[in-house]
Amino acid sequence: MYNQQKKIVSLLEWRKFDDNEKKILLNEISWHVNQQNHPRDILKYALDFLINNKIEVPVYYIINEMISIEYGKYENILVDIIAKNITTWQASVLEDFITTDGKSFVSGITFIKKLNQSLRVSDINDSIMTFRMIKAFYDDFKPIINKLNISPKAANYYATWVSKSKLFQLKQFKQRSKAYLYVLVYIAHQYYIRHDYLVDILVKTVSIASNKARNKADSELGVKNNKNKGRVVKKLNSSYEKSSDFMGSLSSIVDSTDIDEAKKIDLVKKL
Repeated sequence: MYNQQKKIVSLLEWRKFDDNEKKILLNEISWHVNQQNHPRDILKYALDFLINNKIEVPVYYIINEMISIEYGKYENILVDIIAKNITTWQASVLEDFITTDGKSFVSGITFIKKLNQSLRVSDINDSIMTFRMIKAFYDDFKPIINKLNISPKAANYYATWVSKSKLFQLKQFKQRSKAYLYVLVYIAHQYYIRHDYLVDILVKTVSIASNKARNKADSELGVKNNKNKGRVVKKLNSSYEKSSDFMGSLSSIVDSTDIDEAKKIDLVKKL
C-alpha cells in the first residue's frame, strides 16, 4: 500500500511530505495562528496550502498536532500577559466567579451561560440585570482584556470552549492564569453579544409598539367620519416619522465602526 502511494505521488509530480515540507507547513500554520484564526479554519488553510503546492497530505492527526502545538505557543503568550497584569484581588474575584457549593449556589459563569430571548417585560428586566453584572466585570478587567488584543475569531474559539465546558474543567487548570484567560475572554464575548442582543430587543419592542399603534389607528379610521380621518392620519404619520427617526439613529449607532461598544450603549440610552 505504501509503495503504491509513493508511485501515485511520483506520477502526479507531488512532493513527499518529509521533514522539509513539514517545516514549510509549520510556518504557514504559525502565520495563521498569529492572525488569531480559529483552529478549525487553520486546518482548512493547511489542507488548501498542501494541495495548492502539490505536497502530499499527511494523516489528520499530524496536521492537528501541529496546529495544537502552535496554538499552545500562542496561548502561552496570552497566559503570560494575564500572569503579569492580574492583581491578587482580581484573581480572587475570578476564582469566586467559577465557584459553586454544588447545591443551591450557582457559579456566576454558569449563570451567565443562559441567554433568555423572551420579549416578556420581566424577562427583559432579568436580561438587563445580567448584562449590568457582566458589564461590571468587563469594566473591572478591561485593561487586561485590552492587553490580550483577542480577535473576534479567537474570542469565539475560547467562548465556545467555556460554554460547552463543565466547572471542574476550569478548576483543574493547574496554571490558574490559563483559567483566568478563558474566563476573561468569555466575559468579554458575553458583554458584546448581550449588548447586540439588547439592541435587537429594543428594535423588536419598538417595532411591535409601532405596529400596534398603526393597527389601532387603522381600526379607528374604519369607524370615524371623514372629518376625524384626517386628524388620525396626521397623528399616525407624525408617530411613524418619530419612530423612523429613532430607528435611523439607532441603526447609525449600532453600525458605526468608529464608536466602541461601551460608548454605543451610552448613546443608545440617550435616544
